[in-house]
Amino acid sequence: METDLAINLQREYERGGDGLSQVLREMIDRGGQTLALDYNKALEMIPTLNAILTETLLEYDAILTPSVT
Repeated sequence: METDLAINLQREYERGGDGLSQVLREMIDRGGQTLALDYNKALEMIPTLNAILTETLLEYDAILTPSVT
């Protein structure tokens, strides 16, 4: 996620990032340190992980999670 932030917000960040929060700037910094090889390996895993998730979720009618307030 942080790598995608670094890619998509690169222009705003390079312009000084004044409109970006400190937390977001830190996330972009960390995302910019991701190696292209690691990022591409992760992208290659998406179809496999989606298939596993789909197969797992077929067993359930609903998923309950705690609310956040």
